[in-house]
Amino acid sequence: LSDPHGGPVVIREAEYVWQTSSYVIWPAAARLLVSKLPASAPADNFLSRWYVEGALRAYCCWPLPAMQRAAHEGDVLRSGFGGGPGGCRGPVA
Repeated sequence: LSDPHGGPVVIREAEYVWQTSSYVIWPAAARLLVSKLPASAPADNFLSRWYVEGALRAYCCWPLPAMQRAAHEGDVLRSGFGGGPGGCRGPVA
């Protein structure tokens, strides 16, 4: 791996992830996650439960391998944000 700007690439194990926008999931992890359905929370919290309990391992890296095009837009309910019918549109004041 290399940083396109010449900086260091950092990969480390994460204890918990929140408000993430992209994942790389191996087949064994996918099988485990399917066995845990239905999801009891938004995707990031659902995944983090299994990291905290030791069923999955998560890694974060810098620089970011993917970027979310428009964060916090749309009608998808997200953790950390309020929502109602039709989804959320921004932070809860």
